[in-house]
Formats: sequence, C-alpha cells, structure tokens
Amino acid sequence: MHLQVKTTLLKLLFICFAFNLAAQDSHPFIDFFHQNVEKSISNRRFAYSSIKPVIDRLRADDQFKVEKLGESVEGLPVNMVCWGDGEEVLLLWSQMHGDEPTATMAMMDLFNFLQNEQDTIGEAIKAKLKSSLSIYFIPMLNPDGAEKHSRFNAMGIDINRDALKLNTPEGRILKEAKDRLQPDWGYNLHDQSRYYQAGHEPKPATFSFLAPAFNQDKDVNANRLASMQLICGLNEMLQANLPGQVGRYSDTFEPRAFGDNMQKWGVRTILVECGGNPNDYEKQAIRKWHFVLYLESFLHITERSYEQYTIADYEQIPYNRRRMMELVIRNVSYSYKGQQTNLDFGFQDRETNSKSKRDFYRRASISEIGDLTGYQGYVDYDASGLTMEEGKLYPELISNADQITDAFVQKLHREGYTDVRVRSLPAKLHRYDYPLMLHSTKKSRVNNEMRLYGNPSLVMRNESGNVRAVVVNGVLFPVD
Repeated sequence: MHLQVKTTLLKLLFICFAFNLAAQDSHPFIDFFHQNVEKSISNRRFAYSSIKPVIDRLRADDQFKVEKLGESVEGLPVNMVCWGDGEEVLLLWSQMHGDEPTATMAMMDLFNFLQNEQDTIGEAIKAKLKSSLSIYFIPMLNPDGAEKHSRFNAMGIDINRDALKLNTPEGRILKEAKDRLQPDWGYNLHDQSRYYQAGHEPKPATFSFLAPAFNQDKDVNANRLASMQLICGLNEMLQANLPGQVGRYSDTFEPRAFGDNMQKWGVRTILVECGGNPNDYEKQAIRKWHFVLYLESFLHITERSYEQYTIADYEQIPYNRRRMMELVIRNVSYSYKGQQTNLDFGFQDRETNSKSKRDFYRRASISEIGDLTGYQGYVDYDASGLTMEEGKLYPELISNADQITDAFVQKLHREGYTDVRVRSLPAKLHRYDYPLMLHSTKKSRVNNEMRLYGNPSLVMRNESGNVRAVVVNGVLFPVD
C-alpha cells in the first residue's frame, strides 16, 4: 500500500474521532486492544517479574530499543523502551507510585500492538506514528513499590516528590532520561482513588487529567497551552464513550513534583489519573480505554489536531470531587437512643495486603452518616419506607464455609441473621468474601451498631416486618 493511501485512511479514521462518531465500546481502536491484550496480566497487583517477559520479547525485536537505565533501591532494573524514528520525542513513565499500575498494563498491550502485525488500518497507523514520533517508555519506574503494592519506593520516599533533591535512584533515573532525551512531550501516568467524582456528575472520575502548572501563579505559556489542548482532544474522545466520567485534577503548583517540574523544564506534560469505573474493581475496562488513549494522543500529536482546542475547552472539564462511595443507603428510618430519623449513610472500602502483597482482602467501613446529597454510590439504594436494625448472630454453629449456600444465605437473611460462627474458618484473605460475616466459635455476641468508621451488618425491613435488604461488609444483598 502506498503511503499516500495510508495517510488518507488515517485521516478518515481521525475525522471519526474529531466528530465523536464512536458509540460506547465501538471505538475503532477497541478491536486492536482485544487482539493485543497482554493476557499474562489480568489484575492490578503484579510485580516486575510479570512485565519482564514482555520487555525481553521487545529486547529481541529490532523494531525496539530496550535500555536498562539503572536499578531501584532493591536492585531491580528500570528499563526504557524506544519505538519510532520520528523527530518529535515523547517520554512516558508509569508506576512512579508502585500501587498505581493501570498505565503499565495498557503499556504492555500497546507494546503488543506495536510489535504484532495488524490489519491494513492498524499497519497504516503504526507507519504514520513510527515516521513522525520517537516514543520512549519507562514502564514501572518504581519496581520496589510494585513488589510491595506501595506508593513509595523501598526508602519510603514518594518519588513524585523527589524532582528537586533527587534523593532516590528512581528519581535520578527519570531526571537523567529527561535531560538526555529533551522530550517534546511528557506523560506522567498515575492512578487515583476510585472515590473521586467528575464534578457534580453522579459518576466516578474514570479518568482525570491535568496540564501541570509550572509556577505558583499557574501561568499559561505555549507549552502548557499545548498540554491543555491535547487533554481536550482526549476528553472529547472519552466523553463520547464514558460520558460524565472525566475530571480535571487540581493545578495547585507542587514545587517538588516531577509533572510540575517537567512543565517548568520545557516539556509539554500531561498528567493522566485512572480512577474508578462501575463493575471494574481490577481496572480491566479502564485499561482498555487507556490503551485507546495512548493511540489517540499519539495521533493528535502527529496530526497536530490538538491545536483546534482552547483554554476555555480545557476549563470546561470539571474538577475532581471526592464524593464516590461503594454503597450509599438513602432515606432509611433509624432509631438511636429514642431519636427517630430518616438518614443516609455510605460505605467505603479499605484493602489489607496479604503477606505476599499480591492478594488482599477488603473490609468496608461507614465513611459518612447524615445527608449524603451530592454523594454517589457505585451501588445507590433508596430505602424509603424501610426501617434499619442491627443484624443478628445466628445461634447455631456451622462446620465450615461450604455450608454457606445460596439457599442457606437467603433463609438467614429473611430471618434477620447476618453473622454466623464457623468451626473451621477460611483463611482471613477469603473470610470477607461471603454474604454473611464469619466469626470463630468463641464469639458469643456481635456489635453491629451503626457508627461512623464501623463495619456493621445491617438489616432493612418494610412496614410488614419483612426483610427487604441486608448489608454485610459494605455490600448490599436484596432479599426476595
């Protein structure tokens, strides 16, 4: 195929993006994702050993240049992968915080796309990008943090607060890469809490962006304007597919942060934060859209199509607000020491790591009680007409968790029982996975008082006294 034909195909495809013709999950790049997803990584808790086989494959492929930039505090390699021969230089770094892995997952999928043979359109896109861009990737800047699923490096330092003093080897690696490459663009790739909303939309901020400020006055020069414009192009694409789920991160200048300093050092920098998404606790759907985001942004830069957007377009993206919860119960009748009220309350989760840090268990707690107007739950339940009471401990012992069948659970829930004693408890890692709260045989009573920061099991009844819903470990179970 002649290059002219390839360019025409690319422009036709790009016109579709510009006019938001893609419906949800029908974006032209979604097929590329599914065809090239790195199946060896299927959840968000993985270590350097999980990405090493992908890096090794690239090392053996002449299309790529793989360079070891240095080592982490604990001696794990920090690699840089280069693809493309173009004049415009992009530098992307992921997992600066070890427990923020979504961009790394999508980067592995992107490597597969770039390495594997694609259909005619895919090859045309790759040819265009390769001739226009030189893209440098630093996947997993903080492998020690990834090993422990920790934000910090092995020294306990936040690498994203080390741009000036450069106390960490990982910070020095990133600064040296920037100094050597003098990139035109920088992608600062992170994850944020799943409890952020996009403005006042009753939805999570699945993606949030920022064109970082380079000074306390938040001035806008040509480079920061370009960062804002590129973000606007990405926002337009995402709004067509995830409407109301894109937010803007605060642009308060942080003098120690790499993103702010990259902008100050003359690199057009965008911050990408992956937040939450319904029914996507392991962020596999977000991963898919992050893959699309990579290719979209590269095309915008290649075609310079981002230049059509304005500061006003950027400022229309709503700021993040921390107003999401796992579960919100609304308008439930509740009596406390003789005080009868209708109230709202919401649960959020906390993850506790296993010894290996590869697994975790989830414990909920009540994070807010009262009027939750303006808050939204991933599960949002209107309990109008229902009365809430504490869940009860089932008086009989059960032998093991295998006895907790659907029929058994429904029976107990209908009778107002939410807690059981088990002779042979499952490992703590799995103890909170059940629709009943499990206790040892030593337990003689339970405290399910609804209190702030507690994790009570609760029952909601209608006026006839029938149980309509139960809450266990912050999960709502409707009762037939």
